[in-house]
Amino acid sequence: MMGKKIVCILTILIIAVAGLWASFATRPSVSAWFGAVFCHPTADYLKEYPGDPSAETPPFRTSRSFGFDLDVLNVAFVFNEKDSAIQFGVGLTYLDVSESLQYGLSILKPYSGVGFLADVNWRMNNRLDLGLRYRFLTCRFTGTETRFLVQEFELVPAFRFASLKAMDFFVSMPVTASWKADSISIRTSVALTFSLDSQRVAYR
Repeated sequence: MMGKKIVCILTILIIAVAGLWASFATRPSVSAWFGAVFCHPTADYLKEYPGDPSAETPPFRTSRSFGFDLDVLNVAFVFNEKDSAIQFGVGLTYLDVSESLQYGLSILKPYSGVGFLADVNWRMNNRLDLGLRYRFLTCRFTGTETRFLVQEFELVPAFRFASLKAMDFFVSMPVTASWKADSISIRTSVALTFSLDSQRVAYR
């Protein structure tokens, strides 16, 4: 009980002191990306070919991918003097992966899914951002009811190329590590992001 009180008191003090040099804003955003997926099936992939001694784990497979992120709740801790910020967000995500290029007789199945995301972002200045993103999705193979889980970890360098009043527009090149039961994938993408800054709405 005493430990919880100490944590609460320290949290309030940190926020109070930080308020002298910073302010808070909300910055919800919408992102869309398109890219290439390089998938390496794991040993579990061979379970699709029981009793077939000729089956082997293929090398990296290539697919196309697109998706959307909706960062619904995003809170920014804005450092007033340096025009930089630390942002924390949660939201919803959608992912679609096409079937792979053929390897022998094998083609990896296409799949899609929806889920949740969490992210932290460092706005270094009024042009450059660097973010980390985590996704947890429930997916299914196209045309089937087979469902499975996908987890993703993503590094997102971004460049703000335009602003219009309270709106910011970013282009980024996310690099994503994606894991599901029978494979590990690396995805490289190009993404466009639209963000709304509550501070600039207030001061219009």
